Amino acid sequence: MVLALLKQYCTCNAYAILKAMKKGGPLTESWGFTLVETMIVLAVSGTILTTALVLVNGRQDRTRFSVAIAQVQLDIQKYINEVSNGYFPDSQKFTCIATPSQITINASGTGQGQNKDCVFVGKAVQFGEGSTTDTVTTFPVAGRRLAPSGSEVTNIAEANIRSIALGNGTNVNLSVKSTLDAGMTIDDMWTGSKNNRSDKASALGLFTNLASYEVDNSSLRSGQLMVELYQVDGTKVGDSMLTDAVEAVDDGDVTKINQAYICIASGTTDQSGLITIGGANGAELSVTTEIFSGKTC
Repeated sequence: MVLALLKQYCTCNAYAILKAMKKGGPLTESWGFTLVETMIVLAVSGTILTTALVLVNGRQDRTRFSVAIAQVQLDIQKYINEVSNGYFPDSQKFTCIATPSQITINASGTGQGQNKDCVFVGKAVQFGEGSTTDTVTTFPVAGRRLAPSGSEVTNIAEANIRSIALGNGTNVNLSVKSTLDAGMTIDDMWTGSKNNRSDKASALGLFTNLASYEVDNSSLRSGQLMVELYQVDGTKVGDSMLTDAVEAVDDGDVTKINQAYICIASGTTDQSGLITIGGANGAELSVTTEIFSGKTC
C-alpha cells in the first residue's frame, strides 16, 4: 500500500535525483556515489516514506472513526428495538409495588413477569456524565400498570415512571455503562430543530406508547406497540450526572419530542458525526448519521 501511495503522490525518486547529479561523465560514474550523495538519497527516501505513512495513517483513522460512530448508531437502534419488543435487560429479582402516589422498587422478591403492579415502560439513555463525555449509560424504566381508577394507564404521567437504577431511594441498579470507541467524545446534544441548538439535553427516554382506549372507553385498541422519544428535562452534556437523569425520570420531568441530535467528535481526526433520532407524526423511530469536517458538526 505504501508503494502504491508513493506512485500516486510522488513523481520523483531518490535514485533519479542521484542519476541526474552523476551526469558529469564516465569517470565520475565509475567512482560510484559519494557519502554526501548517499545521505541525500536517504534523506529524500525518508521524506517520501514519511509522507506515505502519514497518508496511510490518515486513511486508517478516518475509517476507524466511521466504523466507531456507525456502532453508536447501531447501539441506539438496538435500544429502540429492545423497547419495542418488550425485552427486559436483566433477570435480577426485585419487587415493584405501585401505590396511588408512587412506584417502589426493592432488591428482593419475585423474578421477571411476577410484578403484576408494574410494566416495563422502556429505557433511558444518558450520554456522558459530568465532565466525562465519552460514555453512554442505559437503565430500564418501569411504571404502574393500572391507574387508580383501575383502567390501564395511557400516558407517562399516569404511569408514575420509576428508574431501575440507583437514586431516589431505589436500591436496584440495572444501569449499564459503556465507553465510546476510537477516543470519540460527545460534543453537543440537543432536541427540537437541527439548526437550533438551544434545547440542550444529555439524556433521552425511549418509552412505549402504553395503552389506548376506543373513543367510548369501552375497550382497549389493538395495534402495534410504538416507541416514543422523550427528552429528560434539565440535563446537559458536560454538566449532568447519571443521578440527575435518574432523578428527573423518577420525578416525571420528561417531555415528548420528535427529534434529538447527538454530535460526536472524533478522537483521531478532524471530523465529527451527527446522529439524528426521530419519528414525527406517529412514525417509527429511526436513527441516521452524517459525517462532517471539524469537531462540532
